[in-house]
Amino acid sequence: MATYDDEKKRGNSYFQEGNYNKAIECYNNCILLEPNEPVAYSNKAMSLIKLGENEKAIRVCNVALTKIDHTCEPHEVISRKIKYRINLAKEAIDKVRQTTQTPTDEICNNIIIREVDKLPEEFVGL
Repeated sequence: MATYDDEKKRGNSYFQEGNYNKAIECYNNCILLEPNEPVAYSNKAMSLIKLGENEKAIRVCNVALTKIDHTCEPHEVISRKIKYRINLAKEAIDKVRQTTQTPTDEICNNIIIREVDKLPEEFVGL
């Protein structure tokens, strides 16, 4: 059976190759092996961000933050990394929202409303 470190190394290797789904599988295995270790959650979140699954990444990061031992210096470092990843995911979500709210949407809505106003009387009740 693979160890936590084996799975983390495999996940990191898949991540470097750009195979984020396989990386997530490895990080999930890490989480099963050591559920209180925040690094696997953090790495999984970054893979999700790379896949554009930003809301999932934020949820994973929030779980990771519950695993932080604030008396442990390495955990404080990973805590900062997790918070950075939350911000990355939030920025990506905001960017998508901004690009989907274009002025053309407003123009189309106005056209539709004007067209409805111009319907012949026999079509109004349909």
